[in-house]
Amino acid sequence: MRKLSITLISLLLFFVTACSSTDFDRKAMLQNAANNLIIPAYMDFNQKTDSLLNSVQRLNENPNSKTLATAQNAWKETILSWKRAELYNFGPVEEKALAGSIDRWPTSEGGIESAIQEYDNSENYLVRIGSNRKGLPAIEYLLFHGNEDLIIQEFQNENRKRYLELLSKSLVNNSELILDEWEGGYQQKFIEATGNRPNSGLTLMANEIGFLLEMVRMDKLEVPFGKQTGGVLRLQMLESEYAHISKELIYENLKSAQNTFNGGEGKGFDDYLDALGIKGANGSLLSESINAEYDNASSLIEGMDGSLEEAMQNNKQSVEQLIESVQQLYIYNEVDMISQLSLLDTFSDNDGD
Repeated sequence: MRKLSITLISLLLFFVTACSSTDFDRKAMLQNAANNLIIPAYMDFNQKTDSLLNSVQRLNENPNSKTLATAQNAWKETILSWKRAELYNFGPVEEKALAGSIDRWPTSEGGIESAIQEYDNSENYLVRIGSNRKGLPAIEYLLFHGNEDLIIQEFQNENRKRYLELLSKSLVNNSELILDEWEGGYQQKFIEATGNRPNSGLTLMANEIGFLLEMVRMDKLEVPFGKQTGGVLRLQMLESEYAHISKELIYENLKSAQNTFNGGEGKGFDDYLDALGIKGANGSLLSESINAEYDNASSLIEGMDGSLEEAMQNNKQSVEQLIESVQQLYIYNEVDMISQLSLLDTFSDNDGD
């Protein structure tokens, strides 16, 4: 949960002025974001959750190597889609408190096994289940936590089948709810909120970029890399502990952040900064510096051999470089871009709720 600093907001509101040197069309930027980035991302996630549910149902009907592989691939496609949509977890996702039910990690192995054992066939069973026992990470555990023969054998158990299907149906329902909320009224509310206050569209997007970058740096890299434990690796804290695609998930997060910064093919933060003529410390346009750093982070990920887990064990320098790059992106976003655009920095911390 992000906490707002009342003192900070009050001070910033006092000093906020319109960016008077430009007639940049904020509404057009928000229209582009809603119509061409956010809603398409959630539509894709909805389609992927449907495919995942279908593959899970086929696995349950006939557990074998082929149906398991199909379900595993569908899970990968679904979580990669979520990583592209994760940046937009304001508005409906936050108001309905859906993020934890979709993607709360690390998951609880013992909690999942207990939930399976105690499953009572009720449709609302997940309401009584903690967020670290459901969502995409719980499905990952069920599909990837052991070798193929073990998992196929486990899916002879009816409770296990029903619980996996229940988790998958919940993802479909949540993805549909998000789309319904966006298309049912929030889309226009978002587009019309062109100001600088905490609920304005630009403030929400800018702060979500900062929140995502900090989560990538801290939770997805530094914690498993042992930055808080004197260098002792905590690989069980990796985002994708079982399928070993942590690196790919971070890559999608960063590409989504860069795409949002650039507005895809339309107006974005880059255009806004350029319209104001904002330059970075090196004298070049700030937008160019930011894009260069995003490209650097992506290149560092692409240059890592093997999984992120293997890089943390065998190529520590590459992980250190990635952490530094993501930290620089965070500084660009929080210190340079948000202040230059007179937006409110509402990001304080994330307590995991």
